[in-house]
Amino acid sequence: MKTTVRKIIYGAMFCIALPYLLYLWAYHTSTLVQLPIKDIPVFSVLLILTGTFFMLCSMWTLWKKGKGLPMNAFPPEHYVTTGLYRYFHHPIYVGAVLLIFGVMLKFESSSGFWLVAPIFTLLTITYVAGYEREIISRAFKDQNHTTAFDLPQNDSKKAGVTTQLKVFVWIYIPWFILYELFLPVESSAGIINSFIIVDEWIPLLPGSILIYLFSYIYSLAIPFSLNTNVRVRQFVHEMAVAMILSFLCYLCVPFVADYAYPSPDHFFLRLLLWDKQWDGITASFPSFHVIWALMAARYWAFKLPRARTLLHSISIAIAVSCLTTKNHSLADILAAGLIFIIATHYNAIYKGILALCNRTGNSWREWHWGKVRFINHGIYAGLAGMAGFVMMSVFLPHQPGIIYAIGCAGFAGAALWAQFVEGSPSLLRPFGYYGSVLGIALTIFLITSFSSIGLWTLLAVSVMAAPVIQAIGRFRCLVQGCCHGKIKTMGPGLCFNHEKSRVNKISGLRGKQLYPTQLYSIAANLVIFLILLRCVYESLPASFITGLYLILNGASRFVEESLRGELQTPYLLNMRVYQWLALLSIITGCIITCINSTPLPGVSWHPWNLLHATLYGLLIAAVYGMDFPYSNIRFSRLTQ
Repeated sequence: MKTTVRKIIYGAMFCIALPYLLYLWAYHTSTLVQLPIKDIPVFSVLLILTGTFFMLCSMWTLWKKGKGLPMNAFPPEHYVTTGLYRYFHHPIYVGAVLLIFGVMLKFESSSGFWLVAPIFTLLTITYVAGYEREIISRAFKDQNHTTAFDLPQNDSKKAGVTTQLKVFVWIYIPWFILYELFLPVESSAGIINSFIIVDEWIPLLPGSILIYLFSYIYSLAIPFSLNTNVRVRQFVHEMAVAMILSFLCYLCVPFVADYAYPSPDHFFLRLLLWDKQWDGITASFPSFHVIWALMAARYWAFKLPRARTLLHSISIAIAVSCLTTKNHSLADILAAGLIFIIATHYNAIYKGILALCNRTGNSWREWHWGKVRFINHGIYAGLAGMAGFVMMSVFLPHQPGIIYAIGCAGFAGAALWAQFVEGSPSLLRPFGYYGSVLGIALTIFLITSFSSIGLWTLLAVSVMAAPVIQAIGRFRCLVQGCCHGKIKTMGPGLCFNHEKSRVNKISGLRGKQLYPTQLYSIAANLVIFLILLRCVYESLPASFITGLYLILNGASRFVEESLRGELQTPYLLNMRVYQWLALLSIITGCIITCINSTPLPGVSWHPWNLLHATLYGLLIAAVYGMDFPYSNIRFSRLTQ
């Protein structure tokens, strides 16, 4: 009976409570998100029906074939590979995502479609990557489930037509959907035209629209040049990198390609304007036309090496046509070229960054002055503190005292938290992120009780500095060996060999290949910072910026924690305690985004703030890098 009641409660939480909370979230942010949404009743109903079918059919399959329920707390007895599980690893979640987008589109909820549904999708991926993936692998250790839409094996076997056509599912369809979503999104704070004086020197040649339009055929033909499985995988991976970088630019950079065309007085100009009405001025930086054209030349040249010169000439002609049709600016073309280079060399770039992290992780140095020691990882902490102080002083140029108070509360809270959560004889002065959050929040509440500065302003200013501090501060984690990953069974990772690294002294993983969790954190925080900057540019409420940071940071931390290998991290109900705190951060962030407030104040700068930032950086360097190695008094030393 107790089990039955738990199943009912668990099911009601996801089938009743969660949808209702998502509705409330969309309702309470309806005045905040005012992006356009098209009335497409047939498509919305199709999404709803398809999503519902996916969910119900997959639940039935789990119950019938798996002898269990679609609940992580009550998993099926048998691993299921039939039904929709032949095509998708997680068809229930695929259905849920389709359903929520369909519902929001059907009811024309702008906040639901542009905020709630995308965040729900992100959190679903977070949940699978950070929790469900791990428990499935533990429960069904010998299962190797390959679906019909998985990438082929990494071998030189011939890629059949079916595999080539699947590239449209893996790349082209997702690209088209995302690109179309970005087209109607314009900046409410004012768009920035990427056309500059150099672009004016390039003449408008309407006839070049024929070359421009040829790029569609050129790009769509790429899959048929992929004659081996390894080429298919290579193209999918490179295009995935290009898409991630490009759509991040569309999201964070308010550039448009806005050109005033003359009156259409002949065929080519009318054709150009006809094409433009299907495209628009947004989603232009970088130019995807150029990326696709360069990719086409690259992969057709693999199959037709003798035509390499001709193929690259075609790509150059397409890039020039982007300029002569005024569909793109020179900045768009250069950005596309840069992203193409990064995408086609991503593996070498990643290995280079990983090598840098390895050198940093094994660069421990320390200096002694009597009973005092300074460890070089304190330098990174000082730089992080200095950068955070600068970021906060941009919004609070005449309040250095408040910034000092918030910063000091941050490291004090971090030290106290870690003492009680993960302290040990080897770690008399550890620091914990969530203690820092708690200390800063309490201090801000106290400050706003006795000053004229608004609560949400101070919170938003703090979260603007947080990802900068975290990104730089992770280099300290590399040197110290904290926040390290667990053993990585495939591919390159981080290898810590210094005897004083926590990886070796506490976790006993010296010389093992570990997940580069510190690097993942740096990347996630940089992305979060760029998104928050765009929110500031759009003059969104300070409360929304605060809530969005808590959501995005919680999502990234949830996945990151699942890859960590620190022995001292406690567990609670089958999950790491920090994953529970990440979930709490996400929920809190969703609630805060519903609160109305004023935007952040305009940015400013006072020359003295650089001196204050330097002094604060030195203080942080001392707190995080200086200790008394021969003492056993609490807070006296950072390591043995």
